[in-house]
Amino acid sequence: MILAVIQAARRSTAAQDSATLLELLVNACSRGAEVVVLPNPPWLSANEITEVATAAFLRVEYPHVTVLAGSFGPPEPDSGPPLECGVHVSESVLGRTAALSADECLDPLIARELAAAAPNAIILRPGNESDLQAEAMLERALGLSESVSGLVLVAECDGGPDGKPGHGGSAIVVLGEVVAEAVGGDDVLMAEVNAPVARPDARIPVPDLPPILAQRWAFHHGERASVDYPADLT
Repeated sequence: MILAVIQAARRSTAAQDSATLLELLVNACSRGAEVVVLPNPPWLSANEITEVATAAFLRVEYPHVTVLAGSFGPPEPDSGPPLECGVHVSESVLGRTAALSADECLDPLIARELAAAAPNAIILRPGNESDLQAEAMLERALGLSESVSGLVLVAECDGGPDGKPGHGGSAIVVLGEVVAEAVGGDDVLMAEVNAPVARPDARIPVPDLPPILAQRWAFHHGERASVDYPADLT
């Protein structure tokens, strides 16, 4: 299966952002992608993202392409009951798939429950608030691909202001290996993967959050991050 992950940089207006996202989606389709994962640009509404993902001409020109968009994966996922944490593990073309957004990507409880649920793929749309968070999120994705799910996809946007979502870091990670990674700006990451991807052969426990992400989690929840050295948070 040829898989694509889109990273889109912010433009001046929502109309330009929607047009760019659609252009990148068409680029992926024209290059042979069978599955395309879109980010959740915070400067676009859920309806605007859905309009891009379900554009009528795409179904005519590229009927074989599946577009995964929104906070919970496919627009109409075949979902069973949610996990205790509230996250669904839904059937998609990638196999049993969990799609996480914002702080769900950091939540230790969600990670532990997903480890027990054994999804084939995890889609992360974390809303990185800095370049350092983007780097740490790649570390997080690598850890999840070795402990929870063999396929971890990070779908991000770029061009956000300091301290706000939108600092890149999109990636395709397979069994502890980064097979495609975006640096900055617009990008279309592509990789050929076997779907569903097998679970890791020798699974490790879910790793702790990198310090900068532990700091974000604590700050967003009115707590203080517990680390060995304060310098780890810078």
